[in-house]
Amino acid sequence: MKKTKGQVSVEFFLLFVIIISILAIILFFSGEIQNIVLYITKYQQASSVAFR
Repeated sequence: MKKTKGQVSVEFFLLFVIIISILAIILFFSGEIQNIVLYITKYQQASSVAFR
């Protein structure tokens, strides 16, 4: 099977979309993890202040 330029460009486009979605997921989860860590540290600070 010979590949035409159209098929190759579609494959590159799909690969590009997959890479961008993976990067977006990684950025989203890193932001979520930062929010969770901030929430946990705030909660620990509040509980330590409350139990003094």
